[in-house]
Amino acid sequence: MDESSRHGAMAPAFVCDVHLGKLASHLRMFGFDTAYRTATHDDELVDRATREGRFLLSKDRGLVARLDAVHALLVREAEPRAQLFEVMRRLGLRDLIAPFTRCIECNAILVDVEKEKVLERIPLSVREWCDNYQMCDRCDRLYWKGSHYAHMEEFIGEVIRVLGD
Repeated sequence: MDESSRHGAMAPAFVCDVHLGKLASHLRMFGFDTAYRTATHDDELVDRATREGRFLLSKDRGLVARLDAVHALLVREAEPRAQLFEVMRRLGLRDLIAPFTRCIECNAILVDVEKEKVLERIPLSVREWCDNYQMCDRCDRLYWKGSHYAHMEEFIGEVIRVLGD
């Protein structure tokens, strides 16, 4: 499934500078294709944004100035939640949210996996009550709807409500 069919409209892809790691995780949680590495030079960020048609997010004015305003956004907020609200508002992303479709660690699309295929990886306490799992084919991380999921769902609901105002 490609980006446009999953979101209904074409969702932008992002690349975040080294100062926006938590924002990158938040954007991935919301289903946005967000490239991020802790050790990336400015030239690499600009090259990747240009080559892959990604939108550059940065707190560095000089870096943002290297791309035109159509392809870069200067993030002004300091706190990651506020950064997320800022980016989503300024770029009108509310209707493009597709939560829990990407790996928060590596950005790959998550795939459903049968419980039996990952049984040995599931904590005993989780096996008893959970039957639905997702897995990242790239980094092999396993996901399920545990207590953390409820907190993340609350956060996503809050963002959608606030952006709807």
